[in-house]
Amino acid sequence: MSITIGIDFGTTRSAVVKYNLEKAVVEKAGVDPILSVAAVSKTSGICFYGADADAKYADANYEYIPSLKDLLSKDYDKYYGSSHLTTLSILTGFFQYLKNKVGISESSTDIVMAIPNDFPAERRKIIREAAFSAGFSIKFFINEPVAAFFANYSRIKEYDNSAILRNAEHIAIFDWGGGTLDITVMSNEGRVVKELAKNRMDCAGNAIDDRFARYVHQRIMESRGDNISFDDVLVTEQHLLRKEAEETKRQFNSSDPMNNRVITLLKYNGKTAVVRCSSQEFNNSIEYIVDAAVKLLKDTITESGLGIAGIDKILVVGGSAKLLLLQEKLQNEFGDKLLISGGDSDWGVAIGAAALSARPGDFIVNQNIALKLCDDSVFPLIKKGEKISDYQKIPLTFYFSKVDDSAKAIFTFTGSEDIDKSGEKYLTIQTMNIWDESIQLDVSIDENLIVNVVGSCRGVPVGSRRWTYANLSCCYALPED
Repeated sequence: MSITIGIDFGTTRSAVVKYNLEKAVVEKAGVDPILSVAAVSKTSGICFYGADADAKYADANYEYIPSLKDLLSKDYDKYYGSSHLTTLSILTGFFQYLKNKVGISESSTDIVMAIPNDFPAERRKIIREAAFSAGFSIKFFINEPVAAFFANYSRIKEYDNSAILRNAEHIAIFDWGGGTLDITVMSNEGRVVKELAKNRMDCAGNAIDDRFARYVHQRIMESRGDNISFDDVLVTEQHLLRKEAEETKRQFNSSDPMNNRVITLLKYNGKTAVVRCSSQEFNNSIEYIVDAAVKLLKDTITESGLGIAGIDKILVVGGSAKLLLLQEKLQNEFGDKLLISGGDSDWGVAIGAAALSARPGDFIVNQNIALKLCDDSVFPLIKKGEKISDYQKIPLTFYFSKVDDSAKAIFTFTGSEDIDKSGEKYLTIQTMNIWDESIQLDVSIDENLIVNVVGSCRGVPVGSRRWTYANLSCCYALPED
């Protein structure tokens, strides 16, 4: 049996999917994606993850980490008891937890990890190392919009949207999860998926929960005749109210939605609080956030140069895609162009990643990486349209000659606006002060899609020098059927 794994590592929740290549069916790890949180014992250093960690939020004996994805941007380094905990060790534990959840016992399992657009190279490295330590071997990273598209492009049994984007040429991906809204307009021409425009909004499911929690807090204060700020309530009580807000959101936006819900807090700022809320109140409190999301989608489509008329389908994925108010507004704006993942909205990205793990395509370079020579001509090192795999097998070697007898050779890189504006666009190599010396450049692209150019001068004892570029623009060639 051929099984592959896809992981959508999210800010608030992570989706893990097994894909059976022989049967072309998917198996989800759980009813809902797994909470991307941790709780660390302050006495032993033992880490808990997911729902087990969330249950310890209010326990003073634990340090609560609200987002393991956000932990990637922090230099976490602490001792609890005899345990030395770092960002890497905590993430390794989380990936081991995911591996257990999906029921994998093998010591090493190949996976494809979905990441946001423009995910920093250093974070990719940490994820790859942590996953490897947990027994996952990351075959490659795939951008979340491409994974979401492929889930709806492939023929997957028991998946509602199987092959529904098969003939779509221009697609907008609206991915609204717990931490961010990511919108990407893409083209699919000749089985090559290319990004045309993209935007991000750092306001998503967590912000919606917080906004409604603050609304309920205001209702409580008004009923008591108090004037206490939400931010002045105990942090643990804020968390409990946000959890109630999240559950209310789920109840109001399920397949069989409730119209009213009673929120009961046994202790909130010293007293029991009971608030009856309606779905209309919920919608009114968050409508400005939904309106901002819809506007960003329209703006991104405009920036793509296609216009709404040029879009074949708009694919809506992510946990926040379940908001009925959002669906209503999108339906009014885009009509039959709209494609909502429904019950699979939380899982679409992971499903696409798992399917690509089974039948991978190839990354294609979408920009030139070149040198600006002393006569102002440009010499290409990596050419737009070439397969990245061609640069990953063995480095491509180029030879250049100095045109003076100075003690160094300076190479200036070009190929994109960010390179041209960067102060790091130069590679300086020590030489032997000889006219017409031969300089060797070895060019490669590593497993994290980072360009590496290693320069050396034969006979110079100080060794080689390296230039790296982590923002390589790529598109993706879909696999053949």
